[in-house]
Amino acid sequence: MKTWLCMLSRGDAAGPAYYDLYPGDGSVWRFYATDVTGRLGELVSHTDAWGRDSRELLATLQKGQGQPRAYVYAFVNGDWGLRTPEGLEK
Repeated sequence: MKTWLCMLSRGDAAGPAYYDLYPGDGSVWRFYATDVTGRLGELVSHTDAWGRDSRELLATLQKGQGQPRAYVYAFVNGDWGLRTPEGLEK
């Protein structure tokens, strides 16, 4: 399985640019690549291997030798946020 990254930009320099991450499983993760929007690095969209836009994502992160932690993100009102027991964080 091959992972690759592609940068996309609009024709004018004033608009946002994006990085698309293709992890090799057929899905596409899109992130902001410029800070024009003030949201550099934030997730814009996720499309699964069947071409469907996801509205909820599970990400598992592990720092060094520590225990893996699971995070659930939800797409609500046009933005991604971290879902916590208390509700949705931005």
